[in-house]
Amino acid sequence: MAIFCRHPKSVIVTKSNVIQFDQSGFPMRLETMECLICGKKYYAWNYIKKSELDELSTGKSVLCKWENVE
Repeated sequence: MAIFCRHPKSVIVTKSNVIQFDQSGFPMRLETMECLICGKKYYAWNYIKKSELDELSTGKSVLCKWENVE
């Protein structure tokens, strides 16, 4: 699995059941991406529609929370 790919053409291959919010409060999902040019696969946090947040109440997805380690 590549760390990233510099080509501009990638598609979503798989979606995780993990959702988190960015610093501005917008929802994101961890997804596996595949480059259509070189075929490399990598992980990325991609923004999702607010309607997909219903998955949290149904148990289909979980909320990822980060905490500081001291």
